[in-house]
Amino acid sequence: MFGGRSTKSILLGVLSIAPLALIAAALVQFAVIFTRLQHAVATPFGPEPTGIETSFSHYGALVVMAGIVTLVALVVLLIDAITNVTVGADQRLLWVLLLVFANVVGYPVYWYVVHWRRSAAISGGR
Repeated sequence: MFGGRSTKSILLGVLSIAPLALIAAALVQFAVIFTRLQHAVATPFGPEPTGIETSFSHYGALVVMAGIVTLVALVVLLIDAITNVTVGADQRLLWVLLLVFANVVGYPVYWYVVHWRRSAAISGGR
């Protein structure tokens, strides 16, 4: 238990934020690629640009990892939303729709509302 929160809640929090972090890292890598290509175009007779191939491979790896982690998070959070007894039957459909349609934006919202805020209320607001 971390500050009154279960290990499951902490792991679900990491899993719900991981897709956003990977997408942000992929966007940064894309900016690096764009900057290197822009420099290569600006100096056509300069030295051969280095690191472009590596940047593309890093970008591809980040995009693939983001896709896999997003899919894993969707499955795990859907299972949690369906089987979690603290989620009322009237809210269950709402959470499932939010997770499916809001996807990576909805993951942290679900985790915060269902796991983080409720566990803080149960433990007395620590």
